Amino acid sequence: MRHTLLPLVCLGTLVAPLGAQEAPVTTRTPPVPSFIAAEAARNAVLRGINQVQLDVGISEGARPEDAELRTELRDAVELELRRSGVLLRDSAPGESDRIPVLRLDVQFDRSSGRFAARVNLSVRDQVTVIRNRETVMAEVWSLERGASASVDSGLPREVRKVAREMTSDFLVALRKAGASR
Repeated sequence: MRHTLLPLVCLGTLVAPLGAQEAPVTTRTPPVPSFIAAEAARNAVLRGINQVQLDVGISEGARPEDAELRTELRDAVELELRRSGVLLRDSAPGESDRIPVLRLDVQFDRSSGRFAARVNLSVRDQVTVIRNRETVMAEVWSLERGASASVDSGLPREVRKVAREMTSDFLVALRKAGASR
């Protein structure tokens, strides 16, 4: 009798834990790195933009050949925007404040033998000032990069390259924000 009781007692101790209620397993999602969250917040201002006005500017004191560069930059940016489905609008009277402005600005620095430029791509859009509920145009998003060359004749090529890269980065940000059609 003793020998048959011992296996039953052991069996009873094994059955109890098997039938016991197990605690639910919760999986914790890893936190989003702060730089990803910051980029998402930065790009959120682009949500809803599906048309822009394009403005390309060259710094004062630019050379006559820089005027050709302005036209080339405008054409290149316009082409990239159209390929991505972003509508380009010309400013019409009374409508210019309602359409965001994509501005590409190039500032050359040819002082003391330097052949460099600062290229800034920014978006100006309507924002509402909370204090007085007034709607104004303000810069809501921007990128700035430098371009340099060892000779003056190579600088326009570098500026075009940087402008293309920045336009691509803008379009990626626009897609991430869910703004493009």
